[in-house]
Amino acid sequence: AIVNAATLERSLYLVAELMPLGVPLVIGLNMIDVAEQQGLTIETHVLEAALGIPVVPMVATKGQGIRELLTRVQEIACDGAGYQPNVPDIRADHKQVLQLIENLIGSYVPDEYPTTWVALKVLEGDEQITRMMRPRLPEGTWKEIAGIIGQHEDACVAVASGRYSWIARMVRAAVVR
Repeated sequence: AIVNAATLERSLYLVAELMPLGVPLVIGLNMIDVAEQQGLTIETHVLEAALGIPVVPMVATKGQGIRELLTRVQEIACDGAGYQPNVPDIRADHKQVLQLIENLIGSYVPDEYPTTWVALKVLEGDEQITRMMRPRLPEGTWKEIAGIIGQHEDACVAVASGRYSWIARMVRAAVVR
């Protein structure tokens, strides 16, 4: 994932969405020069430790960091040893709801998708994933899920707020203004 160092908080939201997929991830922290011009110092080694995934500082317009990024991608893709991402979590008051949906859809999720990620997307109302899952589920199961979601209309907020809390922790750890 190539993220903009000058708008790190906004860029990390995408990372927060990608991490639960369970695929190896490397961050290319691009525009580090622009961030420094704005008075931001990003301690990449601290960010890497906080995220639990490799972070490579870059200035793509000057060709800086690209070779290092490719090396780290290859290392993670071929070995992956020690890869332990700090995956964002849903707000605590909705963890049971997510678990309930996960239990209901578990045996119907296509093999190529992590069940927790699909449950999270269904809970937050993702149209594409809902369209994929609805025909796979028995009608009674879908009605039960719809009822759960109807009782927890703030679930989308719970998911987003969990991600934003996680982002704030990452930024507090690694960014000096």
